[in-house]
Amino acid sequence: MMDRTVLEVRLQPGASRDEIVGFRDGVLMARVRAPAEGGKANEALVRLLCRTFSLSPQQIKIIRGRTQRRKLIGLYGVKGEDLQRLILRKLP
Repeated sequence: MMDRTVLEVRLQPGASRDEIVGFRDGVLMARVRAPAEGGKANEALVRLLCRTFSLSPQQIKIIRGRTQRRKLIGLYGVKGEDLQRLILRKLP
């Protein structure tokens, strides 16, 4: 069975650049330039997470919150402790 780690993300669409901002109250804060229409912001979030954590798009799934700013993201093939190390290395 493939490992799955769940990550809560708060997404700000329409930002000046694509970036992971950090954590606030256990929620990963992310910004993307794409607008919140037609799934564009969700696609940009997946690309951002792929770049940030060196994952393929097939390893990332939006479990809940497709039309909301707060999202529950499934990261497949990633253990929780491995994700913690990745996040600590990548965040400012």
